[in-house]
Amino acid sequence: MALQRVEEIRNQGHADLLADYFEPISILAQAVVLGIDREDISSLRNWVRDLAIGASNFDKDPIMQGTADAASSEMSRVLQPLIEQESAQPSTSLISDLLHRGREEGCPRRPDEVLPTLKVLMIGGAQEPGHASASTLYALFCHPDQLRDVQEDSSLLGSAVNETLRWMSPIGTQTRQTTQSVTIAGSRIPQGERVAALISSANRDNAIFQEPDRFNIYRRDGRNAAFGFGPHACVGSLFTRKSSQVMLEVILHALPNMRPDGSKPTLLRGWEFRGPRALYVVWD
Repeated sequence: MALQRVEEIRNQGHADLLADYFEPISILAQAVVLGIDREDISSLRNWVRDLAIGASNFDKDPIMQGTADAASSEMSRVLQPLIEQESAQPSTSLISDLLHRGREEGCPRRPDEVLPTLKVLMIGGAQEPGHASASTLYALFCHPDQLRDVQEDSSLLGSAVNETLRWMSPIGTQTRQTTQSVTIAGSRIPQGERVAALISSANRDNAIFQEPDRFNIYRRDGRNAAFGFGPHACVGSLFTRKSSQVMLEVILHALPNMRPDGSKPTLLRGWEFRGPRALYVVWD
């Protein structure tokens, strides 16, 4: 997929890599895993974008919520026939696995038990690998010595992606609920209270990381919290890391003289979902 997309844009000499490369491949890769790659890519992108609007609607804006609700309803309507088909005729798709794993033969889960999980997977699994890849390339552009190292040794790409996930966390918070009263750093949190853990802050904790504000792909001083910890750690962490590495390796190899478009600076956006608004590059 990545190779094909590079060939489609190669002769342009310029691109917004977020919109033209990273996002489409990220979404299509997730769609293939789920088994919904027969759907139109533009529809998938719209679902991901609009569901993310709802997921980050902390102010309970009715217009934002309406946008997300409409996408959720459309996704349910479009995917219902596919889910029913997978219920009757299991395949190797992730949807089929969600329906049948741990169930007695002939007793799959109901569509309404699977659809909420699919929507969460679409927000994270389809959006975040693309954003993580674009953020990593942006970080490397900002640190040309480390970019050269990665270009000379692609085995460093895993470290580059991991450091970017720490340096510019793609997810700002993770929400939890206390099971009992607890005191943290002198503050008492009652039982049953909802708590937003600031992942972006934890990833720059100077008690864990040396020079936490510095981007350093050679860092070995701590495990970052981008995907959480323990039983609530993100199940898509390996997918995100690996797909990001593949996308970056393909584009860096195919366009070795690629560089930022100086006339269009990169703007970062978002709090709950953070990444470049666009990533304009040129090449010869």
